[in-house]
Amino acid sequence: MKIVHLFSVPNQILSNYIQMIDNNEDLYQKNEHVFCISDRVQNDIFNNSNNAFNNINTKTISLHEKEKEIIKSVLHKIRSTWQFYLMIRKSNKVIFHSLPPVSIQVLMKILPNDKRKIHWAIFGGDLYQYEDRNRNMNSKIKEYIRKVFIKKIDYVHTTMEYNQLKQWYKTSAKLSPGSYPLLVDFSVLNELKNARKNNHITKIMVGNSACPTNNHIEIFNKLSEIKHKNFEVIVPLSYSVTDKGYFNHVINEGEKMLGEKFIPIFEYMNPEEYLEFINQIDIVIMNHKRQRALGILLPLIYLGKKVYLNSYTSIGKYLTEDMGCILYKTEDIQINNLDNLFVVEPEVEILNAKKMKSAFSEERFISGWKKAFQN
Repeated sequence: MKIVHLFSVPNQILSNYIQMIDNNEDLYQKNEHVFCISDRVQNDIFNNSNNAFNNINTKTISLHEKEKEIIKSVLHKIRSTWQFYLMIRKSNKVIFHSLPPVSIQVLMKILPNDKRKIHWAIFGGDLYQYEDRNRNMNSKIKEYIRKVFIKKIDYVHTTMEYNQLKQWYKTSAKLSPGSYPLLVDFSVLNELKNARKNNHITKIMVGNSACPTNNHIEIFNKLSEIKHKNFEVIVPLSYSVTDKGYFNHVINEGEKMLGEKFIPIFEYMNPEEYLEFINQIDIVIMNHKRQRALGILLPLIYLGKKVYLNSYTSIGKYLTEDMGCILYKTEDIQINNLDNLFVVEPEVEILNAKKMKSAFSEERFISGWKKAFQN
């Protein structure tokens, strides 16, 4: 069976995913895998893996080059779409890791081979584009194409968003096993645990980026009521700076409400630096009301951090009800009872680490994707 994967959106987890398949005979021996990697993604994948793929094929494709001239832009899209068609024309299955560009969606709709199975591994933002899109004519056309394409999808991979998908797009796609591995190996996380030093001051991380979905100000307001306590509020703002107005608003309000306790992070960190950074955090507050930051939340939970999530997000349901972890709700951070915020129970840390190891074991990864490749 020939299976073509398309990676069109950057995500740090993708190199780990390819490496796991490349390392497991049960996954690569019975199938011919072709990993089609777009120009926006190839640096992340090859830099993280050191090109150490021995049993699978990787091909690059230029999907996102922006030409200023309209004619050149159209010709580029035609060339890249044709290039992708040549890769998949003899395939039995195509797995899209995040929703592909519009030109690829159109191609998949008009292809005559109805026997080719289509999988969509949902990243989150690709689904929530339904809410985030503009309402101009160009956006309406793209949304119509999305709806037509999604109806052709046979299987979806998602831990949390299946019901939301069905509500918005009335799809008949089936939920398939197969999820992504952790960003970091458990052995690395164990080393970090052993090397961690106790803080003299409680470090509270609020949000994971400068994206407005973090809803920073609501949390700043609660924490400002206990400024007499010994803590710092660490706020990563170097990622997802798409709304400069919100970016500046977070900085101004953080300084005004929290004073010297407010510590914004503006620098990008490499993976090793970021792990060292999160290892020094004691409490994590993610006030998103949709699926965000799962890739970084999982290592934080395993490392024993006390994690608060907004109850509106499907991540909380997945981590607590499906996985069995013990987490806390941002809505429960009450101004008159904020002392509980600083209490970290050792038994919760042990339980959460055990649940994480079970849910993201290599055996579970192999079993899930083995079934998915057979669908």
